[in-house]
This record gives sequence, C-alpha cells and structure tokens, in this order.
Amino acid sequence: MIAAQPCGIFLAMALSGVIAVDVGWEFIFYIFSGVTLIFSAVWFVFAADGPDVHPYISEEERTYICQSIGVSSDNKCRAFFYFLSFLRSG
Repeated sequence: MIAAQPCGIFLAMALSGVIAVDVGWEFIFYIFSGVTLIFSAVWFVFAADGPDVHPYISEEERTYICQSIGVSSDNKCRAFFYFLSFLRSG
C-alpha cells in the first residue's frame, strides 16, 4: 500500500516543474497556497472533534460509533487519537 504523503510529494514536484516552465516560478507558491486554503476550508466545514459533536452524521450512526469505541465517564465518546499522550510518549 502506498501512503499519500510520498504520492503528494511526487505530484507536487512534477507539477512545480510544469508550473515554473509555463507561467513562472512565483505561481508555484500561489497555486499551492490556493489549494491549501481550499482544502483547509473544506476541512473546517466537515471535520469535528469526535462523533458526538459531528454535525453531519445521523443519531443512529453516532450511537453505533460511540458504542464501538467506548464512552468515557462524562458520557462523551472517546477521541480517536490522543494527540498529547502521543507527544509525551517519547
């Protein structure tokens, strides 16, 4: 299985050469910045901190996910990924 990061790097490097030759090297930054802004906007609309606060899933789906991953003591679904504990694990 190929990870997305190496594919993205390969694609960005190949496109950068084409963009630099066709419209100038400055546009490499403009185009990739625009793509990043669009991706960020989409991410902020559709991403959520967890299934218990996600605005676009049904109650049935939310219940299934919370039962599958467990519920914490404050009746909130556990986070899929504990980022701070990951950073502290060394």
